[in-house]
Amino acid sequence: MKKLLFLALIASTNLHAEEFFSVAPIKFQLEGAKVEERLEQTLKYPEGLLGRFKSEGAKMSDKKVSQNSMSFKATKTVMFISKTVFVNGVLDVTEDNKSCDKNQTGYKLILNLDGSDQLVTDNVDRLEAIICTQTLNSKKIAGTVKGKIYKGSDYSHLVGPIAKGIIEDQLNPLLKALTEEVQSGKTN
Repeated sequence: MKKLLFLALIASTNLHAEEFFSVAPIKFQLEGAKVEERLEQTLKYPEGLLGRFKSEGAKMSDKKVSQNSMSFKATKTVMFISKTVFVNGVLDVTEDNKSCDKNQTGYKLILNLDGSDQLVTDNVDRLEAIICTQTLNSKKIAGTVKGKIYKGSDYSHLVGPIAKGIIEDQLNPLLKALTEEVQSGKTN
């Protein structure tokens, strides 16, 4: 009887797993003197990276960057209808080698969209990416970015795919901004 009661309690517990969309991996290479150190510094202090970021697929305006946060207005036109939303992203980066091969260095990036307009947060909660890098030689590293876009609390099958697509379209511009910042030679 006790086992049956215990099983009923477990079965009635909501074990809701967050839903996400996986993004196709993106491969990249970075070159230059002290490239590993510059990558680490860029991720540790992402203000320069966020400052270089330029949105793709949506018009950006009123962009503000401070340390690890960025906000802007994004305007997207779909079928002759334009909609502008406020986007607020906070980027947290931690070293995370467990998601990478043993000869690689890993970083976990989480771009949390709390504070964005409800249209954004209803459909997309956050973007998570794992960057795995491997040293090729003293001036060159190769890497892969694997991303996940987590659904918001009220994902709409009408607006959700558009919001997901806009966020997914930002991975390449983020990687481009990262590459530019690392290769600029600036370190904090």
